[in-house]
Amino acid sequence: VLFDYTQTLDSILEDERFKTNSIGAQGISIGGIILTSLMGVYKRIGAGISILGGGNLPEIISNSAEPGIKKEREKIKKRLGISDEEFKAGLKGKIPLDPINLARYIDSRNMMLFIAGNDNTVPYENGVELAKHLPEAKVEYLNGLTHYSAIIAMPRIKKKSLKFLEERLS
Repeated sequence: VLFDYTQTLDSILEDERFKTNSIGAQGISIGGIILTSLMGVYKRIGAGISILGGGNLPEIISNSAEPGIKKEREKIKKRLGISDEEFKAGLKGKIPLDPINLARYIDSRNMMLFIAGNDNTVPYENGVELAKHLPEAKVEYLNGLTHYSAIIAMPRIKKKSLKFLEERLS
């Protein structure tokens, strides 16, 4: 997946109108997770905004209440005859492109995170954990909102995101 994104970005940056580090990117949910990982391996993105993303993918996959993830998790556990703990242990160390593993390669001043206080899809704790690995990131907490109710904060997210991108990319 990351390779596809880097190819696309390389194509964009071949255009003379763009210069390296002049590109800002934003991702929501899995898009925010992918963006954070991408910024850890691809240095040509000048600023990134992760909305409702997080880190520690074994924990997210093991604890997410998102119906599709939950259904797949239960199918795998049933097929393998394993417990929740065994499922989580089986994932640990197996996802090298986890944002937590790649955060140390990111200039965290160029990251902004929006974390929903009552998120159980990408659990709140995983957003906070990612923020701890990006110590200079700008973090906005969407208190009282869930993964899906955060839509009501979009005007605020848009305004703060645009301001952040203007500051980082100008």
